[in-house]
Amino acid sequence: MDPNNAKSPRVSKRWLNVTSHAGQTRTHLEVCDGGKRALQNEIGPVNTVAIVGPARQGKSYFLNALADASIFRVSAEIESCTRGVDLCAPLIRPEEWGNPSTAPQIGLLDVEGHGSAMAYDIKLSVPLFLVSNVVVFHYECGCSPAAAVDSILRQIRLLLGAADDVVAGG
Repeated sequence: MDPNNAKSPRVSKRWLNVTSHAGQTRTHLEVCDGGKRALQNEIGPVNTVAIVGPARQGKSYFLNALADASIFRVSAEIESCTRGVDLCAPLIRPEEWGNPSTAPQIGLLDVEGHGSAMAYDIKLSVPLFLVSNVVVFHYECGCSPAAAVDSILRQIRLLLGAADDVVAGG
């Protein structure tokens, strides 16, 4: 095997986390060291693909299927696997997906889901709406298609409204 053409094994690295300081109720977004180091080693443009949605809906599984690799942790447990935002590292080279080497690299972003804690979801998701080239809203629903569409659109409107506030400086 030619080491120059070898596909690097990928792992997920925590990129963003929502944290609070001791004694404070206000939370903030924090860039984590693992994700920061992973991105510092990359050269050239990056297109990011973020997946958002409620917890325990198969977002990590979907990204693993998309990448054809076990990058993001999945589990049959009740507790969610993803905390904050995980990034695949190293990034996917454009040639791996049949694109010319001059095309941007691809960064897959696995976003923790809550569903019931909309303020938390907004804090975590809005920055990704602003910087991602593609955002996949993954939502499984045991309800009617019309109810599912209404629920998805309501959540997207909330996230886009928050993104507008960020852009406007609010």
